[in-house]
Amino acid sequence: MISKRKENCRRQGSGIQLMLDESVHTIRDAAKICKAEAADIMNLKLMKCGGLYRGAQINAIGESFGVPCMVGCMIETKISITAGLSLVAAKKNITEADCDTFLFYKDGDTGMPGGFEIEGDQFRLLDKPGLGLDISF
Repeated sequence: MISKRKENCRRQGSGIQLMLDESVHTIRDAAKICKAEAADIMNLKLMKCGGLYRGAQINAIGESFGVPCMVGCMIETKISITAGLSLVAAKKNITEADCDTFLFYKDGDTGMPGGFEIEGDQFRLLDKPGLGLDISF
């Protein structure tokens, strides 16, 4: 279905896929984008769309239209990055991830071991309950 969409896409001939990022905040936004065939991929930011549940709903809309999704982030803590990575791992329609902003500030772990491990450019979620973070306040 995706290849058929690309044949009929308004961006045909450019060879460049269009990702909508700051345009996707609600399920209504996702539905409008998909109905208009306005994007080849949608970028979900959990902190802007309302968290895991809303992100999963937006992804489901994209999936029903054959539009893959990506999970991106802003400057966020390890807690929200782990949540985003968990959504990526759980949904086959989420084909890309950009969840590395915590690496750009000092003490990116923010004193919270667990959640995931980084091996080269790969993130590996830990097999622990919840988000797998060891939080002690």
